[in-house]
Amino acid sequence: MNEGTIELASPQDADAIWALYRSLLREPYGTWDEDYPSREIVEEDLANNDVLVLRLPEGGIGAAIVVEKSEEFEADVPWYPDVTRWCALGRLGVAHGLQGRGIARRMLTEAMARAKAEGYEAVRFLVGAHNVPALRSYATLGFEVCGQTRMWDEDWLCYEKRL
Repeated sequence: MNEGTIELASPQDADAIWALYRSLLREPYGTWDEDYPSREIVEEDLANNDVLVLRLPEGGIGAAIVVEKSEEFEADVPWYPDVTRWCALGRLGVAHGLQGRGIARRMLTEAMARAKAEGYEAVRFLVGAHNVPALRSYATLGFEVCGQTRMWDEDWLCYEKRL
């Protein structure tokens, strides 16, 4: 079954990405709420060309992920000490009707391939410590838990993977 193609999002995708994120608020394992991710964050991600989307055959967006250079991940975590060029993955969301089909892993795989092509040595991201479905996905892709942190009133596992 053709579930679409992964491509770089454009500013015209802001409404669709925003709608996707809003549809995923208050998920049982999620950490998103009415304030995060904000519309301003979506627009900033798009302005920076940091968003990949799964464009569905009928033209809608079924998933999104952000690949960005971020200072937030400089937390006191034992990241790989020899990695000097890394990027952060975040705001991965998959539409309800597509969940459980490997889309999240597909988005992560594409994001990592693009990061490697851009010369990054590793990718990092935070996942809510209670997000069981996400933890399963990341384990199958060989991510390593480098530590834990508490930010934004949440407990997070800190994941890293060499590219």
